[in-house]
This record gives sequence, structure tokens and C-alpha cells, in this order.
Amino acid sequence: LPGQPARLGLRRLGPGGRKMSVYAIHKLLWLSEEDPEFRARLQSDPGEAMKGLALTAEEVQALKNGDVHTLHQWGVSNFLMRVMPMHGLFGMTNETYRERIGKESPRLQV
Repeated sequence: LPGQPARLGLRRLGPGGRKMSVYAIHKLLWLSEEDPEFRARLQSDPGEAMKGLALTAEEVQALKNGDVHTLHQWGVSNFLMRVMPMHGLFGMTNETYRERIGKESPRLQV
């Protein structure tokens, strides 16, 4: 949980052999839906809110940039990513979500 020491989540090798944690990203997205206080912290100061999670710098950057296409390629759930535009996380709107997720995969457009 945020505020507790970061633990290695389920790490796997992503594209290019880099270590990543789909679990930590899923946890962040789940918390942003289920925990209004965490969501408020994420909306006001994303960098600070994400400190307690076992995210790589690359994952934090992808989240901050709202790069849902890359997150999807890494194996992040589209279902969980939908909380980003629902709550305006990382500046995401429904329109930007649709544009970004379908960048190269029209079948993923929502």
C-alpha cells in the first residue's frame, strides 16, 4: 500500500528485456478506483502518490504521460486502465484514451 515500503511485485521481462511490474501498475489503477484518498493524492501529486509502489522509472513516466498504448503493450489491463479517463488521472480524457489506445491497434478502441 502507498506509504509502506515498496516491495518487488510480480516482475517479468517486458519489451527489450527490461524488468517491469504489471502487478504494481494494476495495483495503482485498482487503488485509484477503490480508494478516494489515494485517487485525490494521485490527481494532485502523482509522483508523490506513486512513491510507495514498486514501479520502475519507465513505468512512472508512462503513467504520467498517459501512454496507455505502451502500457497495454506491456500487458496492463485495458479494463483497469479505463479508470484513468473516468477520474481524469494523468490528464486523461475519454477522447485521449481512445486516441492513444488505438494508435496501432484499432480493435482496441473503446
